[in-house]
Amino acid sequence: MLNKPPRIVTLTFVLLFIILFFYGIIVAKGFLSTLILGMIFSYLIFPLVNFLEKKAHFPRVLANMLSIILLLGILTLVAFIMYRNIGRITQDMPALVEQAHHNIDQLGAFIESTFGYTVQSQNTMIHESVNNMFNTSSNFTKSVFKGTTSTLFTLGLMPVFMFYMLFYREKFYKFILMAVPAEKEDDAVQIIRKISHVTPRYVGGVFTVVIILTVLNSFGLWIVGVKYAILFGIISALFNLIPYFGTWIGASIPFTFALLTGETPHLALGVIVLFVIIQFLLAA
Repeated sequence: MLNKPPRIVTLTFVLLFIILFFYGIIVAKGFLSTLILGMIFSYLIFPLVNFLEKKAHFPRVLANMLSIILLLGILTLVAFIMYRNIGRITQDMPALVEQAHHNIDQLGAFIESTFGYTVQSQNTMIHESVNNMFNTSSNFTKSVFKGTTSTLFTLGLMPVFMFYMLFYREKFYKFILMAVPAEKEDDAVQIIRKISHVTPRYVGGVFTVVIILTVLNSFGLWIVGVKYAILFGIISALFNLIPYFGTWIGASIPFTFALLTGETPHLALGVIVLFVIIQFLLAA
């Protein structure tokens, strides 16, 4: 009978495994994030693939390719719209910064005349914060554009993952059944069926809400008078993917922009009223 290794040796190997595991995740984060994103989008377009295969009698290869091309077309259109609007913001950045400083000065004068409190020292700090904020935003935009080419190859793998996940879905199903004990096979089948039933509907529902919010936010911000309404409508809608707080985090972006660069404080107030109305409409 082999002697059991000392506990310190076992603990060392466990800690080494944990370190290597997380190190591997960090090294492969680009690949893993693309793979996970491919899985999410695969669930998103699975109802369309299933419809084309069973109702329209398309071959599986053609159904998969058409669904993936349609999804990529939509994502490309959204990316193009955001790119155009971000380019316009970059061009208008000097005017936006000047308007932001003007609004801060007006706010300081209002506080001083109303409450008799001098805010010159605070104004200086606020002006510096605004400059840093706009400079950070500009540098972030430039870094995103520069980093786009380096990530194209990684993102280009996503459609490949999606195709093979959808094409070989029965083989994944059989592999999972082979990996579980025979006495647990019925339970595994039930779990897989529930996942296959619930997940596409959940993912589809989330993205449907994002699309609806994109339209409502963009149209509402345009009515209120916020510049780059479509860009902020898309950004605020995407934050809705974050549960509970995502809606208000997304609303804070156009609100801050309207507060700093709007010609009147009523613009920022209109943004708040808009998002409150949208939330009541969605909750109704």
